[in-house]
Amino acid sequence: DMSESVRDLGRNMTDLGRGMSTRFSLPILGIGTMAVKTAADFEKYSIQLKTVTGSQEEASKSLQNLLAFAEKTPYDLEQVIQGFIKLKARGIDPSNEALTSYGNTASAMGKSLDQMIEAVADATTFQFERLLEFGIKAQVEGDKVVFQFGKTRTVVKKNSEDIQKYLRQIGDVNFAAAMTDQMNSLHGGFSNFGDVVTKSLAGLGENLSKQLHIKEVVADFAAMIQRLTGWFLELSPSI
Repeated sequence: DMSESVRDLGRNMTDLGRGMSTRFSLPILGIGTMAVKTAADFEKYSIQLKTVTGSQEEASKSLQNLLAFAEKTPYDLEQVIQGFIKLKARGIDPSNEALTSYGNTASAMGKSLDQMIEAVADATTFQFERLLEFGIKAQVEGDKVVFQFGKTRTVVKKNSEDIQKYLRQIGDVNFAAAMTDQMNSLHGGFSNFGDVVTKSLAGLGENLSKQLHIKEVVADFAAMIQRLTGWFLELSPSI
């Protein structure tokens, strides 16, 4: 009858509404959560950069520069930022030119940027074991270091500056197009896409955090849990 048909229609509309709500609200909630998490990561990066650069202004400049740099390389933003921080903290040139050179060598040898930077950092303190992973042999002879890469033998002074100069030459000359080739590959395309998405999510997450006062909410929730835990501890053993 008519009343039964109306009830069926009502149930169908309710089911449809519930389905639409789930389809639309869950993805939006997921994107919002990812955005806030990404914004939190950016805040962490900013704090780390402030520590090694000495000021918030320099940290902000460095972060923007590294964002632009990461979009042009096959390495994701976190690898680039952590690489910059490691170089800066150890007194090694962290310029875009240096990162490009080390990135070229790492790409050509199928290694991570972090592996190359660790190898360079060790080499500047005359520890050359990690360089073997990149096909570079080194031997100290008095106040000189003898490098062997392929069939080429190169002698440099035993100091950090000359060692860095030699290792950068490999990335600039021998593997000059390595990162460009990687960026033209499918892997490079995905890396670039990931960096663009990360940057966009960070901006959205920062806005959401301010609008929803997320820091205050998290702090209040943590305090509530602490009070609740204290209340439980005060209960008698029998309860």
